[in-house]
Amino acid sequence: MSNKALFSQYCSDNKNLPYFFDYAYYQTIYGNNWDVILVEKGGVVMGIMPFIIHKNKGFNVIRPEFLIPYQGIWINYPTNQKYNTKIGFEKEVISKIIEQLPDVALFRQQFHPNFTNWLPFYWKGYQQTTRYTFILDTSLPIDEVYANFHNNTRREIQKAEKALFIEEATSISDLYQLKVLVYKEKNNSTYPISLKTLETIYGYFSNKETGKILLAKDKDNTIHAAVFYVWDAESAYYLQGASNTKFKTSGAISLLLWEAIKRTALLNSQKFNFEGSMVENVHRYFANFGGKQVPYFEISKTNHPLLKLLRY
Repeated sequence: MSNKALFSQYCSDNKNLPYFFDYAYYQTIYGNNWDVILVEKGGVVMGIMPFIIHKNKGFNVIRPEFLIPYQGIWINYPTNQKYNTKIGFEKEVISKIIEQLPDVALFRQQFHPNFTNWLPFYWKGYQQTTRYTFILDTSLPIDEVYANFHNNTRREIQKAEKALFIEEATSISDLYQLKVLVYKEKNNSTYPISLKTLETIYGYFSNKETGKILLAKDKDNTIHAAVFYVWDAESAYYLQGASNTKFKTSGAISLLLWEAIKRTALLNSQKFNFEGSMVENVHRYFANFGGKQVPYFEISKTNHPLLKLLRY
């Protein structure tokens, strides 16, 4: 069997994988323009790493994908494994995956927070930057979750509740138009994700009933903000959001995130992942929702001499 066929079978047998390690997601979004590295022993899958190679200014690169929180390596640990055995197992799996990586000018991936051992990459000349997200425990009583919000966040939500109502969107178009507007007004730039790509991603989650777009509207039916969140067996994820710049102080995004958190608490998912940001004011905003700051790795290696010279 090919690696993709083995990967497909592994995903069929393991329904609790995060969506961004699922064969069906890659096949739906990327068609045949992706591949997967797989390590197995005795017919048992030990580790997987799906990836996409992009052509950027003539160079082949593996980079973080839009609207995929994490990529990198997923390790299938044996049950009841001792710690020292676990470290050795990780070294074996990760090293075998590194050996199979394609020859690209630049490699950069953001790994799942559960991936905590990057030493095999270090030994092969890779670099690591620690990034942070905020993860909220939604298994707690919802009143306790709300009580842990910063006072300013609670006030924003209470203000928004008086002026706005929440509606579920049936398409991605409203969110897309808000993102285009924000990019144009803030950066005078073009939103980098096409409407067609967003429609494909939204369609995937909508068909599986594992994603929602929430809109905050006023009495005139004007959209103040939109939030796109998705979930799997492990967690819910704040995938994308945008606020109409005319209504920056309406509290609409906070209201929608609070609604998404409440809905997540009713699901089997036990966490709400804000996906974090290294931008200081965004970091502060997410921190105010009371989640735990959790580190994750961005692992990279520049292979092409010209890109090294340019310090990519």
